Amino acid sequence: MKKINFLFLILFMILVLSPLVVSADMIPLNSHVIDRCVKVVNLDKFTDVVLIGYTTDPAGNFIEAKKIENNVCFNKGYKFNSFNIYWTTKSKFNSIDLNNINLVDLSLLSKDLQVYGGYVDNSNPIKKENIEYSINKISENKLGFFQSNQTVETQPIKKGFWRSIGCFFRGLFGKGC
Repeated sequence: MKKINFLFLILFMILVLSPLVVSADMIPLNSHVIDRCVKVVNLDKFTDVVLIGYTTDPAGNFIEAKKIENNVCFNKGYKFNSFNIYWTTKSKFNSIDLNNINLVDLSLLSKDLQVYGGYVDNSNPIKKENIEYSINKISENKLGFFQSNQTVETQPIKKGFWRSIGCFFRGLFGKGC
């Protein structure tokens, strides 16, 4: 009987103390996630240029490097990871090992590009954000990188019963929702 009580006590302590130790990335209540798609849309016009997405963790450790395709959304994984874009020529790219990449061989095009969409309050109707970047040739050894388009998809704002009542009274006094 003492053994069962002791096991029950241990289990109870684990359950009580686990919220103090365990945490998770959760969005706040009354919020929703924004789906963000960031991509390069004119890479096909530069046949000799190869873009490489380079992802590092929050501590700066290498996670992965991959070739960026035209009109395909970037992915950096975890929201706190960093995503940089480097470029090289097609002939140099053929000799690069993406698993053991040396950044000295590449030219930085964009540092810490914001690929993660994040979250917003439910009163914000944004559901999806599409951000398009383009490259241009500045000189033989220099490329430019700029945002060429941004579109936003929205969703209807869901109003609960009490929010509607509050909006009604705020509207009476000219403040609205």
